[in-house]
Amino acid sequence: MNWFLLLLILLMFAGGYYAYQNFEDQLAGDQTVIDYQQKKLDTSQAASHKVVDQTMELKASLAAEKTKEADLKKQLDTALAAETALNAKIAELTPKPDATASANAPAPPPPPPGIPSKLGTIRAGGKTYTNCQLLRVQADGIVVSFDDGIIKLLFAALPPSLQKEYGFDPKLGTLTDDQVAALEQQRQASAEAGR
Repeated sequence: MNWFLLLLILLMFAGGYYAYQNFEDQLAGDQTVIDYQQKKLDTSQAASHKVVDQTMELKASLAAEKTKEADLKKQLDTALAAETALNAKIAELTPKPDATASANAPAPPPPPPGIPSKLGTIRAGGKTYTNCQLLRVQADGIVVSFDDGIIKLLFAALPPSLQKEYGFDPKLGTLTDDQVAALEQQRQASAEAGR
């Protein structure tokens, strides 16, 4: 009977050891699954942080571009205000022609039909201006935006081909008010048409 009892104890001990081994194996498997899920979570968090960083960089870039746009608008407003003041002074200093002299003066050439608003590259006064866009036509020149800002280019400094395109006569020195009005209408029409 002692042998039977001893055998029974041994069998119970072997069964307990077997159950313990199964529990250990299951625990190791669960730990592997937990480690895998943790790696996936870490990878997902890293990707999420990268997206947040990229979003912040884009917001900063957008803010810088908006600041640059505001600065360019201020430059344009300042240039236009200075130009208006300068035109007023020129008008004050310009002698008024008498009626007989203007009747004998040759008529200025008519402006050409249609002028483009996109002018490309212009060489004037020893400098080169790229990606020029016509902003305004005035009696003595044109106001253009280009890669580095906004500038007024006098007709006298423009190449002869551009002078001719705008109907500028070097002998007269400036365009008439009628020519300026007609060119401005053409410029606005071209800008609206996207030329």
